[in-house]
Amino acid sequence: MCSTFQIPFSNWILWENRAKCTDLKSSGVYLIAEFNECPAIVDRLAGEIFYVGETTGRTQLLKTRLSQFEKSAQNGNGNHSGGRKFHTVKGPAKMKSKTIYFSYALSDKDAELKAMQIKMWERICLYDFTRENGKAPCCNSV
Repeated sequence: MCSTFQIPFSNWILWENRAKCTDLKSSGVYLIAEFNECPAIVDRLAGEIFYVGETTGRTQLLKTRLSQFEKSAQNGNGNHSGGRKFHTVKGPAKMKSKTIYFSYALSDKDAELKAMQIKMWERICLYDFTRENGKAPCCNSV
């Protein structure tokens, strides 16, 4: 049983369409998953989720962090450990497929509370996912 804590995730967005998202110039928590077809709802317990991440925006925005994930996923190095793990587990070509989606949630709190809320959301997502699926998302190191 997962927590009933609600996190305001966006709808799933095809990875290649992320440049169209204007909200990514903020901080938040994000899910990255692989689906053959885009689900109508975001279920943060879905087994297809392979990474849960966050950025508090103190030094990076969501847009920057997602780009870092992609670069690390494609070349196997760089400063995103989840992306490097993706490179090993799924292979760099998979990032260009039409099966990779992401969803994100933004905090509406002030700066200090925002960072705490985002980190809490990430931990809740990882905890609930692991409890439901018996293991953490395959590209997370927890």
